Amino acid sequence: YTNGKKKNHDRKRGGLKNHRYDPSKEKKHSNSLSIFFGNITSASEKAITYIIERNDDIVLLAEHHLHREGTLKLMNLLQKHKWRSTASPARPTERSEKGTTAGVLAAVKNSVDNRPVSFALDAEGRLTGNAQLTGRMITLSWVEVLVLAGYLEGGIGFTGTNLNVIIELEYSTRWGRVPFILGIDANIPPEEWDDHKAAAE
Repeated sequence: YTNGKKKNHDRKRGGLKNHRYDPSKEKKHSNSLSIFFGNITSASEKAITYIIERNDDIVLLAEHHLHREGTLKLMNLLQKHKWRSTASPARPTERSEKGTTAGVLAAVKNSVDNRPVSFALDAEGRLTGNAQLTGRMITLSWVEVLVLAGYLEGGIGFTGTNLNVIIELEYSTRWGRVPFILGIDANIPPEEWDDHKAAAE
């Protein structure tokens, strides 16, 4: 540097390569939203980096397989990148001593009007109790819309924990009267949904 000016303009600072996404740059919204839903199987570094670099307005994740501590750590990371989130930690699985199943998360950019759902467990609205269903409430053009992330276990149909998800989904949406967006890995063929609907009627 000479008199406060860089002497060699071709010289570059050392250090780690920057991410393609700059979290300091908020997206300016028009009349549309981008939504990402994925069953990520595990919250690996590769998967989370991909999600962050996509920079979608709404992120809905199924099967993150994280315990409570890991879930909060992921939420804190997303908060640094300007998402507010609510999540359900995974629950222990009967298949192994340390294994987990399910775990869902819903995150919304700060630039979108959003708040926790009414069925959150804590005062801050960060955690929900059903490992297979969570969400946040957003407001679009003065209309409140639930954005939900869900997961149904394969092989058990509409029984057990899956039935609990359906019941909670119906209750939280007031039996469909509350507008909602649901990203779900259902693991159930369409014809079985038709049979379940017919039985309910």
